Amino acid sequence: MKLTIKHIIPCLVAALSLASCDDWTDVEALDVIDPTIENTNPELYAKYLAALRQYKQTEHKVTYAWFDNSVKNTYSRAHHVSDVPDSVDVISLMSPADIMDTELAEIKQVREQKGTRFIYDIDFDAIRADYNSYIEQFAAENPDGEEEPVAFNDYLLEAISTQLSYCSRYEFDGICYRFTGKHTLHLTKDELNEYLAQAGIFAGYLMDWHRRNADKMLVFAGKPQNVLDKSLFDECAMVFVSDGLEATNVDLFSYYLALAKSEGVPVEKLGMMASCTSLDENDLKSGWFSDGSRALASLGDWAATHGVAGIGIYNISSDYFNNTYSLSRAAIQAISPAVK
Repeated sequence: MKLTIKHIIPCLVAALSLASCDDWTDVEALDVIDPTIENTNPELYAKYLAALRQYKQTEHKVTYAWFDNSVKNTYSRAHHVSDVPDSVDVISLMSPADIMDTELAEIKQVREQKGTRFIYDIDFDAIRADYNSYIEQFAAENPDGEEEPVAFNDYLLEAISTQLSYCSRYEFDGICYRFTGKHTLHLTKDELNEYLAQAGIFAGYLMDWHRRNADKMLVFAGKPQNVLDKSLFDECAMVFVSDGLEATNVDLFSYYLALAKSEGVPVEKLGMMASCTSLDENDLKSGWFSDGSRALASLGDWAATHGVAGIGIYNISSDYFNNTYSLSRAAIQAISPAVK
């Protein structure tokens, strides 16, 4: 029988039912007793974790989650990776540059206990945006034009080198090659040559790093149709279509998937991304369909019937406030149903 995540959940329910009611209501206890499976039945919890790790080693539709770790608030469980649904296979930390010791300890525990792997994005378009800001500031500070700014290619190489250093510094399991890019049809010859050179530097540097660090994961997220050399996907564990973050209805998931397939992307590695709705009350776009429904609510059912290798949940920490990751759990359950 194929192992699915739902096969290892019933033991948790059984374990909690074994906890004595007296343990929960003992008025003489000096400490607050947390009736979790870890302390009510540690032996059964250990078996559950072993089964969970085994499940993540089997062939199944995977779940990647982008987690906002920029807020260093230890009081809210929304900011703890240990509270992300256990069945998430890979977590990409959205702020990898400055990770606290307490976060590192929690990451290590989740990795060892649950078999979850941790990566982070290196984003070409984000580096390009940072460079544009640098140029604006440089121009404001040097109105006479007597000094020359750093060229983009040099800036790009420095940024990639700095960001790659996080992988060993914080013992990440790999990186996500993030690239949106652009269509080249309407570029002038000079613009095209410049674009090809810049994209080539970015891809070449990351691919060289991966070949020298073959034990690390390499994942792609972005618009695969804009990647000029599709051979790089051969080394990627997954290829996530970030167009899904912009979808305004479920049919666009299918359109974006077809677009990626038509451009020669390996079908067996394709995954679709959707965003959780934002906690920012002014952000009325992220994670919403045009009919007012949530994109994440449709992602799992769509992915289960469209032959993708997995799903990517962007900004999953926001879903904590939807009844403790309820939408994420439903999406994961949809792509990994119980055997009947």
